[in-house]
This record gives sequence, structure tokens and C-alpha cells, in this order.
Amino acid sequence: MRSGVPVLPVVLPAALAVGLLAAPAAADPAEPPRVLNVQGSHNVRDLGGYRGLKGRTLRYGRVYRSGSLSGATPEGLALLKKKGVSLVVDFRTRSEIRSEGGYRLPEGMRRQKSPVEFVQLTGILATPSLNPAVAAMHKAYRRMAVDPKARKEFARTFRAVARADKPVLFHGTSGKDRTGVMSAILLLAAGVDRGTVYRDYLRSNHELKAYNQRIIEYLKKEDVDPRLVEPALYARRSFLDAWFDEIKKRYGGFDRFLSKGLGIKPAEKKALRKRLLN
Repeated sequence: MRSGVPVLPVVLPAALAVGLLAAPAAADPAEPPRVLNVQGSHNVRDLGGYRGLKGRTLRYGRVYRSGSLSGATPEGLALLKKKGVSLVVDFRTRSEIRSEGGYRLPEGMRRQKSPVEFVQLTGILATPSLNPAVAAMHKAYRRMAVDPKARKEFARTFRAVARADKPVLFHGTSGKDRTGVMSAILLLAAGVDRGTVYRDYLRSNHELKAYNQRIIEYLKKEDVDPRLVEPALYARRSFLDAWFDEIKKRYGGFDRFLSKGLGIKPAEKKALRKRLLN
């Protein structure tokens, strides 16, 4: 195995990263038209269209989730500006940003750095029989339910969405883990059922097909068996299960996690629903 094995969230050489980001997945006709083709980015989706509290529909154009914008082209960023996005929340850590790259937003769009630590698989690649990638992902999802810094940034983003008068976008690297948890928090708070939350979470696997395939090919060229890290490239039901399980164990359920874990007040929850629901 050669040195220079990428860590996860996947950090790749800049030239390769640009190529990955420029390959959006084909649209799935079975899904509502919520996927945005932001050139140079990936997994960009509108959270609108789902059924929430008392059957009310989440408004389109209020909040977006995505993968990294580091490779987004000027045209891609211009599309987000055209959609009215005024705030971009970046969940990547400082080391991720250094490795993958930052970005400059168009005038009128502000970036909020909200780093949430996530799993890095370096150092456990030598024990494939233990399936360390899956174990590490379960641990990372559980940590996102209890880690004070993670909870602080998720709460900060919740309030930003609730208070915004223009659309908000939040992202990590691939846009499936930290971004998936933040999406789950917002959807559940808006009264969306858990089954729909899982469908939105697992949708990333369709959107990341081309992106992940290029990562696998890169690992092969680096003499790394992709089976060692492949589980971490995809959203798995068991990952989100681990997050929900930890919430139930520590707080008793999602409502108490929202109020006690994130410190969200009833008025803030009401403001979010007013902002997102028709």
C-alpha cells in the first residue's frame, strides 16, 4: 500500500477533486424535481416538497443541502445566487478545507464556518476483517448526537434557517453525513415522518454514484483495496439508525434532543415551521 491514502471525509488532490465535482448524477424520474445541477458541485438538493406537520408541504426554495462547493464553477455559484441563497453553512473542518480548498462566494452570499468533526479512517485500513469502516461510521454518527461542538453547530444552523429571510444552503464534503443529519433535524422539526427522512438521507447514494466511482478508481491506482473504505462512501440505514439510537439513549427521543441537546426553544421551533411550511 502506498503512502498518501486519502482520509474520509474523502480528501483528494485538487485536480482530481475538480473532476469528481464536475460529474453530477443523472436525475431520477421517480423523485420530485428537487435536485439542482450546480456545475462543479454534487448532491445539491432542495428540501422542499415533503409533507410535514398536519400534511402541510415544505416550501421549495427555502433551504438546500449539498456536497462541497470547493469545486463549484462561477456558473454553479451564480445559479445558487439566482436561487436567492444568501447564507452558506460549511460543516467541514479546518483540515478538510486546507486539503480540499476553500471557495469565494458571489457578492451578497455569506459563508458561515460551522466545523463538525467527522470520521477519518487513516490507521485502521490494515484490519479489513473487522470491517472498521462500518464501525467507525456508526461511532461517528453516535458522536454527532452527543458531541457538544457538533450540537452547537447544528443548533446554530437550525436558528440560521429559522431566522433567515432568504434561502440557506448547508454542506459538508460529500453532502451525506453531517449534511444528512442536519437535514434530518430540520425535517423532523417540521413534522416530516421518519420514513421520509430516511428516504431523503439515502437519496445521496443515487446522487453520489459518479463521484464515488471515481474515488474507488483513485484508490485502486493508489494500491488501496477500495473494500476497506467503500462502506464509508455510501449512506447506510444503519448509520442513521445509530444516530437515532444514541438520541433515544441519551435524551429519550428527538423532541428532547431538540430542546435539551440543541437548546432549541419552542418559539424557535415554531419560527422554523413558519419559515418552511406552507
